[in-house]
Amino acid sequence: MTIASGLSTRTLTRNGWHLHHVLIAVALAAIGMAVNWQAWIDLFRVAMKDEESSQILLVPIIVVWLVWTRRGRVRHCKPAGQWVGSVITLIGAILYLWGEAKLIESFWYGGAVIVVMGCLLTVLGKQVLIEFLPVFLCLIFLVPVPRRVRQRIAILLEGSTARVTQEVCELMGMSIERTGNLLHINGIDVEIGQACNGMRMTFALMLVSLAFALTTPMYGYVRVLIVLSRSDEDAYKS
Repeated sequence: MTIASGLSTRTLTRNGWHLHHVLIAVALAAIGMAVNWQAWIDLFRVAMKDEESSQILLVPIIVVWLVWTRRGRVRHCKPAGQWVGSVITLIGAILYLWGEAKLIESFWYGGAVIVVMGCLLTVLGKQVLIEFLPVFLCLIFLVPVPRRVRQRIAILLEGSTARVTQEVCELMGMSIERTGNLLHINGIDVEIGQACNGMRMTFALMLVSLAFALTTPMYGYVRVLIVLSRSDEDAYKS
């Protein structure tokens, strides 16, 4: 019975995979989420209310897409090296507890995500981690960027947007002066503020660009350029 792209149940069975591996992995992941349910509920709340963290809602879709496009790599994996999952779970638990005790949200959220990853790998093993590493890396986008970091990035984006706007206006023959993020156009002051800095789409586009780069055959340096350039382009357009 063929599953997809030449990957058959015979191949999976020969590598040591059985249905109970998937069932146990899903069950352990569910337990990991249940243990840290407060963090996961808060993540959903942030994703729904904070426009600058909207990439969180895209992560499950991107993860499913990456798993599907890389499904053929399962033939290179065997359920071995499960100790990696235990180590990752322990690291996630430490981060979660530390973040909760020190009120560090990034550690709190990140620890909850890492615990679930570790629960999955406790069954699936280290070869799955290696072959599907980009999938696990995309889970980083589930962690909201700290407000302090976002503010610093926003300041840079606002300055860049102001400079680009000035250059475009000058090319069009318009009289314009710029002082920091404040533009003086035809006697009217226009300030490049939060609504124009591009932060609402920056991380979402980075995630989409990353998914595109990982699923399209190309050189490694081209993948990096795509992620970086498309993020900058979105910031300017916003």
